Formats: sequence, structure tokens, C-alpha cells
Amino acid sequence: MVLTLLAACTLMGCATEPPEARLLGPDDTLFAATSDERQAALAVLDSLQQNTLPAAFDRLARYAFTHRVDAVQRTPDGAVTARRTAVRRFPPPDSAQRPLRVRADSSGSFEGSWLDALAPEGEDDLVDRAQYVLPNDPAYLEPRTREAFRYRLGPDTAFGGRTVHVVEIHAQPGALGADRAIRHARLFVEPATYELVGLYLVRAETSLLFREDSRMLTHLRPAPDSGWVPAVTRLDARLEMPLQATPLFHLDASFSAYRPLP
Repeated sequence: MVLTLLAACTLMGCATEPPEARLLGPDDTLFAATSDERQAALAVLDSLQQNTLPAAFDRLARYAFTHRVDAVQRTPDGAVTARRTAVRRFPPPDSAQRPLRVRADSSGSFEGSWLDALAPEGEDDLVDRAQYVLPNDPAYLEPRTREAFRYRLGPDTAFGGRTVHVVEIHAQPGALGADRAIRHARLFVEPATYELVGLYLVRAETSLLFREDSRMLTHLRPAPDSGWVPAVTRLDARLEMPLQATPLFHLDASFSAYRPLP
């Protein structure tokens, strides 16, 4: 997710080509779904409360918590060229203290501005990572573009001791789904309230300037008092540009040790 290049491409009006889902792994293979399975999944999506996910990041201001970021850059053959680890303890919101830097290690040089946008070095304020996690008006939720995707309900899973529904979405094969940047999505939905409490996205985008393949995973957890707060955000991305090496990026950000105001 190289944000500078993405913004430049948007401003220039880059033409796009049908993306290939080259980062897709065995768990992302195309599935078949009956009409009833599709309708059951769409029924959940029709009641989906998307705001829960960005609201969870907004709720961080209510707690003391620990935030850890691990970032790694690799060459295509797996050699590590840059690494960064940062652990900070954020005080309660009513405290005059600054966040405590528990650990800060780095080596090498990261290419582009993606890491500075998602995990800036030396900053005491948290990045609004929700803006990079939740896509704006995703096509798989729009009634007019749903034919470009397959839908089904997966097995329920557990988040922080709570059972949640799993909605699987995959771009259709062939021309029907070829122009969709989101190739695969897995949504984790609280069954009683239909709140979106987790999201997994596989994206593949191609422009005149670059090609980006990425996976993004975000999980929430029940807050210590009520509602939901972030638990983990993970990103794996590969950027291809003409006449340049293809770096591989990995980001793992976790939130733990929550303590609410007394």
C-alpha cells in the first residue's frame, strides 16, 4: 500500500488493466455457492453495520493500552532489507504523561512512504489506521455491482470469546469480475447486532505506474467496559514498478493491555 503512488495515480487518472490475484493462497481459492447460500450471505450484508470498525479506532482515546508495531521489508527472494519494531504504552486519556516508548529498534531503509503513513517513526500520536483498513463504498456491498462477486456464509468463528458470523466474498472469474480491485474479502460479523468486527481483504491493482498486490487483516476485540476496540492489524504488500526491484512489505500492529478510566 504505497500511498504516495496511489494518490499520484488517482490525480493523473491512470488507466487500469484487469488485475490478477497473484497473492491468492490456498485459503483464497474460488468457491462455488448455491443461490440459497448466496442469499443467506447477502441477507447478513444487507444489515451490516460498517461503522463499528472505524469507531473502534476512535474509542482508543478512552483507554490506556499498549501498541506494538513490527514492520519488515524483503526482497523477492526473502532477504530482509529493513526492519522496524516499536512498542509504546499509552497513558489514560486524562493523564498529562506522554506515551512511554518501551522499545524502538530499526535497521535498513524502507522504500516509499507506505510505512511512514501507517507506522511513523518517533510519533507519539496514533495513526488513524482505520482509514487504510476499511475501503470506501466497497463494490461487494453495492447492489448494482454484486453480480461481479460470489458470496457465501463460512463457518462461525470466535472473537474474544464471542461467536461471530463469517461472510466470504470472491470476485467472479473471467470478464465479470476482472476489473474488481478487491479479489477476496472475509467479513466477521457480530450476529446479534450485525456489527463488522473483523475484515480480511485481498487486493490486486494495476496502473500505468505500478502494480500492487496486498492482503490486509483487521480484528477487533471486546472492550474492557463495552463495545469493541482494535486487536490487530496486519498488512502484506508487494509493489511492482518498471525497471525496479519488487519489494515485499509486512506490517503487524497489535493493541493490548487495555485499561479504561476508573
